Amino acid sequence: MDIERKLRKVGGSVMVPIPPEMLDELQLRADQSVRLVSEGGGIRIEPAVPRPSPEVVEFAAKFMDEYEDVLRELADR
Repeated sequence: MDIERKLRKVGGSVMVPIPPEMLDELQLRADQSVRLVSEGGGIRIEPAVPRPSPEVVEFAAKFMDEYEDVLRELADR
């Protein structure tokens, strides 16, 4: 789908209205978080993927270190 839209000033930001049919096609909805990536002179919009908190990352690293042998054994089954 290729649609031209006009940038609109809303408060201190600039918005791009996305038509409902494009939102449906991309399975996006109002109030959903998205990630904006600038590349090749354009902007790519994609669904934001939640990132784990630093505490979860630290716990996972310690868990894998402590149980590395057991986890490898389970993976080989």
